[in-house]
Amino acid sequence: MKFAKIAALGCLCLGTSILGAQDVGHSPDNSPYRDIETPQRFSVFVGYLAASKDKIGAIPHSAPMFGARYEVAVGGPAQFFARIAYAPSKRNAYDPTALAANRDLGEVSMPLYFTDLGFSFNLTGKKSWNNIIPTAGFGIGIVSGTKNTELDPYRFGTKFTISTDIGVKYLAKNDWEFRTNIGNMIYQTKYPTPYFNAGVAGSPLVTSGKRSSYRNNWVLTVGGSVPIFR
Repeated sequence: MKFAKIAALGCLCLGTSILGAQDVGHSPDNSPYRDIETPQRFSVFVGYLAASKDKIGAIPHSAPMFGARYEVAVGGPAQFFARIAYAPSKRNAYDPTALAANRDLGEVSMPLYFTDLGFSFNLTGKKSWNNIIPTAGFGIGIVSGTKNTELDPYRFGTKFTISTDIGVKYLAKNDWEFRTNIGNMIYQTKYPTPYFNAGVAGSPLVTSGKRSSYRNNWVLTVGGSVPIFR
């Protein structure tokens, strides 16, 4: 978390300093600043979901992430985006009604599907600096995990998400972009009631803490985008 805060401050300072110095002391032919002329982009990305952990590993684990993103300029340095992503996560399954030696059902698949909408902002305005564009953004959406395990009452279901991120884009000569982002995705996790019951095992699976909580899940991605509908 400290790294993310430092990175965010660095991007903000870089963007502010660049905005304050744009085109000062440079002829148009030699200027390090380049107009961003493509209003719409389609991106693909890969990355890693560093999911929040719980003591028994019942909530979805960290996993690779794959996705796509559509982005359109909406005025000034702002872009509206729509994003989808998939993370082939896993989780530890349990039968809370079984004897202690038989409760652990092992690791099972729990793929997660993300959809969100939001806005991102170029911290260098409508220009790049030496082809570099620092960014910041936020979004809201949903995450779904619908795969269930027999004997385990846990259900991930569909949750609302809130996301924030910072990043850096590199604008190539052919108007392709290469980008990296680090962000935080917040969503709720919830244990089923049987996890808190003692059952025949004599003790519950979860002995302390809240039944539900909102958790931070860090996301690191790299990808590329192409201009569309010029």
